[in-house]
This record gives sequence, C-alpha cells and structure tokens, in this order.
Amino acid sequence: MKPTNLLTSEAVMEPPPLHLLSPETESPAQTATLDRPEPTKSTRAVVRPRVTESLFRVIWRWHFYAGMIIAPVLVVMSITGGLYIFKSEIEEFARGDILFVKPGTSRVSYQAQVDAALAASPGFVPSQIQIHNDANRATLVTLRPAGPGQDKAPPRDRGRRSRVVSVNPYDGKIVGVLSGNSNLNTFFTTILTIHRTLWAGTTGRVITELTTSWSLVLLATGLYLWWPRKKAKAAGVWTVRWKTKLYTRLRDLHSVGGFYLLPICALIVGTGMFYTLSLGTVIHEAAEVWVGGDEEPRDAGRRGESATAKVAAKGLEGERTGPEGRPAATKGERTRLALGAQGGAGRAGAAQVQGPKALPLDDLLTVMKAKYPDRILFATLGNGGGRRRPTTRPAPQNSMQVSAGNDFNRTYGPIISTNVTLDKSTGKILKQKSNSEEPFFWHAWTYPLHVGSFWGLSTKIPWFIACVVLTALPITGLWMWWERRPKGKVGLPRKPEVRMPWWLGALIGVLCIMLPMMGASVALILLGEGVVRLFRRFRRPIATVA
Repeated sequence: MKPTNLLTSEAVMEPPPLHLLSPETESPAQTATLDRPEPTKSTRAVVRPRVTESLFRVIWRWHFYAGMIIAPVLVVMSITGGLYIFKSEIEEFARGDILFVKPGTSRVSYQAQVDAALAASPGFVPSQIQIHNDANRATLVTLRPAGPGQDKAPPRDRGRRSRVVSVNPYDGKIVGVLSGNSNLNTFFTTILTIHRTLWAGTTGRVITELTTSWSLVLLATGLYLWWPRKKAKAAGVWTVRWKTKLYTRLRDLHSVGGFYLLPICALIVGTGMFYTLSLGTVIHEAAEVWVGGDEEPRDAGRRGESATAKVAAKGLEGERTGPEGRPAATKGERTRLALGAQGGAGRAGAAQVQGPKALPLDDLLTVMKAKYPDRILFATLGNGGGRRRPTTRPAPQNSMQVSAGNDFNRTYGPIISTNVTLDKSTGKILKQKSNSEEPFFWHAWTYPLHVGSFWGLSTKIPWFIACVVLTALPITGLWMWWERRPKGKVGLPRKPEVRMPWWLGALIGVLCIMLPMMGASVALILLGEGVVRLFRRFRRPIATVA
C-alpha cells in the first residue's frame, strides 16, 4: 500500500450510502470495493463513475477526515458546554437558602443593608450592590479586601478574595456569605476555561476555533450525506433500526440523531463562532466600526453567569479606580465609602469628603428603581465605574455607575442591559446607553442562542440534548470506522477518481475566507499534500534505456 495523507490516501473503505442499505445487507457496489485492486490507467479511462456518486464520495471523504481530526476536542467542548447550560439553575438550587428570602411587608434602607454587610465583614470595603426585582430575592452586597494595591491585583485574584454578602431586605439581617473561591465557583470556572481554551491559553483557543469551524463543515456535509436521493423507506432515514447488526445501528443513530438535532446544533456551533479568537475579533472590530465606541465586551462566560456570579464579576473585574480602604475602618468611614466618598476618603489620615456632597444611597437607587422597575440593578459603590473603561476615559469622580438588566435566564428573549451614569450630588442621569447601542450589541442574542436561555428551561433542555448528540456524533463516527475497517488495515477512504466540481471548490474557498482558522488548516493540508507529491516524484526510479 502507498503512503497516505489526508487528501490523497489510497483506500480500503468506501462510504456507506445511508439511505440505500437494508438492515442486513450492504450495497453490492460497496462490498465489491472493499477488496478491489488498485485501478490501472486503462481502468480509469474506461470506468467513469456517475457525477452524483462521485460527489457523494468527495463529500463523504471530507466528512470522514474532518470528523476524525476534531473528534476528541468536539467531545470535550460538548460535555463542558452541556454542563454550563444549567449553571444558574444549579447555583440557585445549591444556594437557595442564601439567595431567596421570605417576602415581608416593609424593607429597610439600602444603606442599612450595606452597613450590615460591612459589619459582618471587617477588613472589607463595598464594591457593588445588587437589587433584584423579585420580592423573594435577597440583596447581594459585593465586598473586596481593603488595603493598598487591591485595585491593581489581577481580576482573577480579586475575584477569589472577594465575598458576596446576602442581606434580607426586609429586616436587614445577614442571610449568608458567598466567597469568590467557593467550590461551586471553582467548578464552573474550570468548566468554562476548558470549554474555551482547553486549559491551554491562546493555543487552546486556536484549537477550539478550529474545532468549531470544522464542526460547521461536518454539519453541512452530514446533511448532504443523509439526504435521500430517491424515495426510501423510513427505516434508517427517519427512524433508527434497532434490531439489526451493530454497524447499522451505529449508522442510524449517527445520521438520524444528527438530522433531528441539526438546527439546534447549528445554532450552538454558529453562535459559538462569535466568541472565537480570530473570527470573534473580526466581528467585534467590525461592530466597533459600525456602531462606534472603544469599550471591549466582557467575557462571554461571565455575561452568561447567574445573578450571583454577576455581582462578583461586575464588582471586581469592572473596577478601575476606587478608594483604598483601611482594615480598621469605622462605621462612619464605611458609610462614606458606600456613598462614594471622593478624594482621600479611603486613605489613612483623610477625614474630609472632597467635592459636592453626595445624596444618600437610597435616593440615588430610588431614581433607578423608578426608571427601571422590572430590571435587576447593579450599582457600583465607592469611586469608579463598574464597567471596563479605557484609561483615557475614566468614570466621572462624583458619579455612580448603575447597570439595569433583565434576568435573561428566566426572561424570554435577548439580554437587555442599560448602563447609566448618575450624578451623586443631584441624582441626575449624566449618561445612559443600552447594550443595543454598544459595539458588542450582537451579544444580546448570540449568548442566549448559544446556551438556549432565551426561553428558559423550555429551550435549555433541548439545547442540553443537542450537546449530548454533539458528544455522541464523533463517538459513533469513530466506532463505525473501527467496525467497518478491514482487519489489519487502517481503512481510510479512497480518493475519488474524478476531480472536485468547480462549484464545490469555490464554496470551500468562500468558507475558508469566512472561517479564518479553517482556511489556515486547509492551506496546511494542501501544502502537505504538495510536499508528499513532490517527495513521491523524486523517489520514482528513473527509467533507463538498454
């Protein structure tokens, strides 16, 4: 047998026509090709396969090799993605005693709730307060360690050192405390890291983008291979044949399951491309040119976190400026910090608040509650804004940054969020901007479509099943190859005897342009094929004349 490579290998296995095979017999054409000798030049000149059959073999060969290459990574990404779908539900179930309270008749002030959280956490300063729009939800106050240098710590370290204090808004009592390095947080952070980077940093992101790009090709070629060429029985096309040999069952599970979940799988994979390294960057830069602005979108995973994790993410990662609190702060000093004391209010020895006198915290939040009664409020406490801001455009010093958003895990439709800048001294809205006006406006729909949160559990469950199918497809594909390959041979598909149609080559070219990582991989494959051909040419014995 000659040496093989991805696009020019000699084969001992032929593609199975999914719609023609009976439960117990194979196509005569297939059976005859398993041990067929290599065709000679004269045979190639005489035997010309039909165009449809040749195209089937070309596409099946691409489908086979693409599946073989990305199978391990696709399995890992599908499993981690399926686990992450129910992150919010799992968190609420595990922390229900902290996140939920019994509704009462009257509420204590927001400032009293912040003071209660600070009193229970000496050595911390306030970072953010979350006010839920549901009556049975606790108020969550995010705190960060006080002391010099805390604002300059990496976001991951700040998240681990932070804590979220749950306060009963009806009596001001502490319900519980969530630490940033809890086992549940660590678990989902690890799941997301594996899903996005395979724990390999930038290299992992390149690999996951390659896998995502080729997954789109697999779905498209899989649909073509499944498509009935003529009127066929339902068995093997629309239904799985269970009472038959193993190979046929595997093929039916692979093709029928993939077809029924194809729309959801395509949505998951397609929206995932928005968060990839190269194409995602291109999309974001194009959106910046279209919409304008120079702020970067937050991590997709963080935007998809539950309300609890959002508090920590927004309060810790978003801060860029803020007072340096000292561990032994008095209650009065903590109150000034909560109200956003300016200048040296957080430094040792400072006693006066600089700038105009700020309104009480409750007055400022009342303005936002009146404007957005049906949304969850995330208000930054202390100096600075809660958003990622360029150093050239820091947040106004006498302002409060408030984000008003919906609970998209429970609300039908897209992510809705409006960022508002309030003047602390007057309560006047200085600036407001919704996510639909931001450069990352696409995130409002792409993330809910990616995780299936746009209709709550009614869509999350089918999305989870699609993740199971995406996990099973490469496994059943590899299993079929192992079952069908001749004994003692690798069993790679034969290179078709006809050239690829021009329109198919053009389509592949367009895909390579639209999916940069796929284009780079195809270029490497073609380069490798050329090197192998050149190597074979130089190794041919030179004919001698007697």
